[in-house]
Amino acid sequence: MKDWLAYEVLKNNSHVQDHVAVEIPVQLLLNKEKLTISMCSPSKLESWALGLLFTEGYITNRDDIIAVQVSSNKTTLEVAVETKSIQKRSNSMSLLSVTACGICGKTSFDAISGKVLSSYNQSFNSSQLIEKLTLEQPVFNQTGAVHAAGIFNQELNMLTSAEDVGRHNAVDKCIGDLFQLNQLSQGRILVVTSRVSYEIVAKAFKANLAVIVAVSAPTSLAIDICKELGIHLFGFVRGERVTQYC
Repeated sequence: MKDWLAYEVLKNNSHVQDHVAVEIPVQLLLNKEKLTISMCSPSKLESWALGLLFTEGYITNRDDIIAVQVSSNKTTLEVAVETKSIQKRSNSMSLLSVTACGICGKTSFDAISGKVLSSYNQSFNSSQLIEKLTLEQPVFNQTGAVHAAGIFNQELNMLTSAEDVGRHNAVDKCIGDLFQLNQLSQGRILVVTSRVSYEIVAKAFKANLAVIVAVSAPTSLAIDICKELGIHLFGFVRGERVTQYC
């Protein structure tokens, strides 16, 4: 399934074909148990599932994964993950979560806690990272309706990138990519085209990413948590303009 479809629309009194981003319900099953339904773009769903399960604390080790299968029941796509072990979770997910918020659909709110991340001291140009990610946005270029995320290593090389109608889904896809390859330890910088709010910081921290660079603004909670966890946060990166929050 493609990430965009062509629709006939009326634009400036002319009938033309317009590319529109695809948004579909995807049901995630973990060891045959229904976990959640999320609204996603249809690409990289295996990566999305593993990234979500990892950032939410259900799985921790790639070697525990037995199989990942994507199938369709006509009304939704299903991603079934079989794993040898599942971490116990006090904050379960209810059946529906939406594209707008990564914590929507949860039954309770857990504050992020853990060891402060090791500091990232290497200098870099935030705008150049955004430019590199921009080159990896074919769906946005066609539709203008999706977010993008990318993970860079210590040497400022892009390890992976992804697009999705949900900004947190794009981050999960990137983390899932590296999780499958056992390369999460190589990631140091998360770059996103969206705003930075609580769930984006939580996912970055879980993946040990010490820097977040964003095209848009952060929320107050995102700034406060980044300060507590030792994450460097840069927002409003547009051309030579950049705001460093911590």
